[in-house]
Amino acid sequence: MKAIKLFMTLSLATAALSLTTAANASEIKDNFSQLDNDKNGMISKGEASGDTELTNNFKQWDKDRDGQLSKEEYSAYIQAS
Repeated sequence: MKAIKLFMTLSLATAALSLTTAANASEIKDNFSQLDNDKNGMISKGEASGDTELTNNFKQWDKDRDGQLSKEEYSAYIQAS
């Protein structure tokens, strides 16, 4: 009986984590889209000006130093915030 309760608890926790992760991914996508004014799939430093913290730390999150943030770089920024 204890094993069944433990299994159910772990299953519910895993399901909740999956839903939270999916919600976070959706939020990141929405925020990225709002900042990406020219819809080129990248956020320039000018576009990032809508987020003061991101603007102030732009170089830190621009890992490939191309002057833009990809969705992956932006996602890393959000996850660290």
